[in-house]
Amino acid sequence: MTALFWSLVLLGLFTPVIAGNCCDRSRAGYVEFTDLVHYLHDQQANHHYFSFDNSSDNYFVERNVKIEFRRNHYFMDDYYEPMENRTKVCLYKLYRQHDEIEHMTFKDGTRPKQLVFGCHGNEECCELGCCLIRKYTWFIFIYPFVGTILALSCFARKKRDQRDRLLAQIARGTIAEDQIIA
Repeated sequence: MTALFWSLVLLGLFTPVIAGNCCDRSRAGYVEFTDLVHYLHDQQANHHYFSFDNSSDNYFVERNVKIEFRRNHYFMDDYYEPMENRTKVCLYKLYRQHDEIEHMTFKDGTRPKQLVFGCHGNEECCELGCCLIRKYTWFIFIYPFVGTILALSCFARKKRDQRDRLLAQIARGTIAEDQIIA
């Protein structure tokens, strides 16, 4: 097995770790669902986006509401307004187990099924935020590693070829063994 083969195996093993790290909470732009819920429970935000019905204990939200939070604009279900050159549309599914939004409904009594928001082209959706795509991770970490392995492989092959030529000359008798040491 050559060093090149093993470098490709290692490259294959490292690839999923780098590419699959989309929801790292420490990334800039990451917004967690509970953060948005805490913001919406604030009394000022609550009055701005919802109307409360005492008889049903429900918070009614309009289908075309635009919720602004941490430089993002969130919309309900299938409604979306493109803005600020945000070309990537992200969906965050709302499930029944999201207890925090149990009493949030539309006027017709149905519950929102998803939050829709947009990200710029150089960003990816990470939970409810827009995180920068780590395009250059390959260039910074992987390609220098592969380049080093290739350089070492070439160097080892060159040394092996020199040794083989020298042994062939010795076998033919065109070079004396005492000349090899010098």
